[in-house]
Amino acid sequence: MKIKYSCVSYVIAIYLLFINTGCKQEYKKLNISNSVPVALSVGKLNEILVVIPNDKWEEDLGETIRNLFALETLGLPQQEPIFDLKQVSSEVFTEFHQQKRAYLNISIDKSCKKDEIEFVYHKTATPQLGVYCKSSNDNGIKLLLENNNEKIIKAFKTLEKDYLLSYIVTGRQSCKALSRKLKLDLKLPKSYRKALEQENFFWYRKTLPHADLNLVCYLVNNKTIPENSKYITREIIKVRDSINSLYIPVENNGKLQTERAYTPYLVRSVLDTKKVYVSRGTWEIKNQFLAGPFVNYTFSITDYQLLVIEGFVLAPATRKRDYIFELESLIQSISFLEK
Repeated sequence: MKIKYSCVSYVIAIYLLFINTGCKQEYKKLNISNSVPVALSVGKLNEILVVIPNDKWEEDLGETIRNLFALETLGLPQQEPIFDLKQVSSEVFTEFHQQKRAYLNISIDKSCKKDEIEFVYHKTATPQLGVYCKSSNDNGIKLLLENNNEKIIKAFKTLEKDYLLSYIVTGRQSCKALSRKLKLDLKLPKSYRKALEQENFFWYRKTLPHADLNLVCYLVNNKTIPENSKYITREIIKVRDSINSLYIPVENNGKLQTERAYTPYLVRSVLDTKKVYVSRGTWEIKNQFLAGPFVNYTFSITDYQLLVIEGFVLAPATRKRDYIFELESLIQSISFLEK
């Protein structure tokens, strides 16, 4: 059954292994100020082009790269990697491929004196990030990638988020009521229409041919979550289930709730200087075969008030990673206004 919409009715943190090695490493960022304009980059969202010899891609080194950068995205109903990896050899890495937005370039040269990793921005196109790893042997490349795994993932995800926001927020809509009542600024594209606006509850929707993206923002008064609480996840579930079931109508008297079979993933983070609980998991319609992913940002604004910003996706039989990535990118674009 479908949800009945009516106006009246990281990547979470990624757990990574750091291997301490003694090899020297260099980090460089290309300074592009006053540089000659370059071509617009190309590439699908959350896709990395891996430049590596074909035989190495099929061997242990390729398996290491896949294990590090094609990890499962947490909180989705079906398995999807954090990045889609495409491989070409250096011989094929010519002008067209050099305009890819995100690429990982692996170089193995026996004459290499030291292991080196280099982050190069906007070399042949913009926006663009190329991560160059160079070593004299396979093991040196593995150690470089393992030691810098978190840094590389964060850099690529930041690149994709900035690209996405610049791409979808070209026509930004005014959210004066939301800004006035919730005291925050949100970069919301015009492609999201207002589905419902109450005193302290705002619901925006973006409808696509095979998906429905939803963003809700609301205040919860007389409620807080102590930092030392042992039941933070349970409290967040209780709040989101009660509010969503109250304001978001469902056909056949269904109820929108957190999926009971799996506990959402939870991390503490900071957004625009505010501490926030970030949870991600799966929503479901009670007693119906319908579910999808959500990402929830819960702020303790005061000792007696919560601010919740949540994105959830309805996209049956369709990949959902990039949809939830779009919603989370919008959430991360918020800035708090002075009261």
